[in-house]
Amino acid sequence: MKQIATALVKAQKEFGPALKSSTNPHFRSRYADLATVVEAVIDALNNNGIYLMQLTHETPDGAMAETTFIHESGESIVTGK
Repeated sequence: MKQIATALVKAQKEFGPALKSSTNPHFRSRYADLATVVEAVIDALNNNGIYLMQLTHETPDGAMAETTFIHESGESIVTGK
């Protein structure tokens, strides 16, 4: 877990802003959609040897997103389980 943690810290220092380019008509608020967030971080992750994978799963409560960060060392972190 040491190598992926170090790489994630380095990548985070390079992340760009996730601009609030979408609008929620119900609440009349702006937000950064998933594509914008991924665009803000993907280059920094890849530059630091991290692959980002996202899968969706159906659950009794609706859909769930599972995010996996895989480092070139073979270490990984999975969220959404």
